[in-house]
Amino acid sequence: MKRIGLVALALMAALALSAGAASSASALCLQVAVAGDGNLNEGCEDITLGKTDDFIKGSFALGDDLGNKEYCAKVEEPKGVVGYATLAECKAGGTPGTGSGWIRIKNAPEPKGGSAKAEFKVLPTARAFKGSGEDVAIETGTTEPVTCTGNTITGELTGARTVGAVAITFSGCSSREGSGCSVKSPGVSPGTILTKTLKGELGTVKESEALSEVGLLIGSATGKTFATLEGTCLDLSPSEVEGLVTAEVMPVNEETLAGQLRFVGARGLQSIKSIAVLSSAVKPRLMALGLLETSVEMADGIAFEGAVEVV
Repeated sequence: MKRIGLVALALMAALALSAGAASSASALCLQVAVAGDGNLNEGCEDITLGKTDDFIKGSFALGDDLGNKEYCAKVEEPKGVVGYATLAECKAGGTPGTGSGWIRIKNAPEPKGGSAKAEFKVLPTARAFKGSGEDVAIETGTTEPVTCTGNTITGELTGARTVGAVAITFSGCSSREGSGCSVKSPGVSPGTILTKTLKGELGTVKESEALSEVGLLIGSATGKTFATLEGTCLDLSPSEVEGLVTAEVMPVNEETLAGQLRFVGARGLQSIKSIAVLSSAVKPRLMALGLLETSVEMADGIAFEGAVEVV
């Protein structure tokens, strides 16, 4: 089965903070699936004599339930963790120990639940954000992935429910379609993809589709196009990426400088199938390569210049 990974659309880590500081602020204390494979005690304290290392600090639960209520999580401090080198290895399972950047967790935090509002409780004076992310995987059901190794982002809060002036740059982008090739946007260096200016709106979603019950609907600020892709091995080049995508927002009902966005989907189908924004209920769909439906899979930290609370 072939797949395509496209441009990931995520608001992510570290504004006016180092990358490490943003990660620490958004990390959760998570119980590992296999006892002893973590590096912290319950409550995520350091290991002491007579206690077990059954927990880690990390970014919550990327992807669908893997079975037995297990999820993959990105580890904040990998030293001493028995895990996997990549997200793909974590999701595939098998014997851990190939790396420590990813690990399977269990007993995921219970959803706090969103409200009917899904908005920023108070807009801070400083409203900008910027950050970076990695490990993008977005796909259709019929073509090979276009994957990117990293990305950077800038944007700002524009209202009680909205973000705007969002621009994302992806690096290290390629596809194994056909004989393989690098993928880029027109007029930039190989492997670099630039989005158009984007905007987003908070809304409520079903608990079965997102634990927090709050999502961020993201689309182009003008028109329909997210980005344009070029690559000699793509089935269609240049190819416009158009439509809407929704990410789960975490945490909610908690004032914070940092949180998480989770884009989850597989084989062209987004896990969040409907989101209620202020004006109506919207069914997000993202299309590429000649109207192939596309899903996004990516999880990132997000840090704000001023503290915010999503309610």
